[in-house]
Amino acid sequence: MQSLFDKTVKALRELQRNIPKLTEGEKATLEIMFDEKMQEALKESAEDIKHGRIISWEDIKKDLK
Repeated sequence: MQSLFDKTVKALRELQRNIPKLTEGEKATLEIMFDEKMQEALKESAEDIKHGRIISWEDIKKDLK
């Protein structure tokens, strides 16, 4: 039975072999997944949305005029 570490290493090696085949969107997704600051920003954004701390696009456009 493979350990979680061995499975992770195997998956990362497979990913490394396939990186040239990925689309730009897939590459961007991977960058976000491995960027701790970006992960934290996404969590904060989700909390903001959950608690209604958002500004609509319509309001932003009005402020820009």
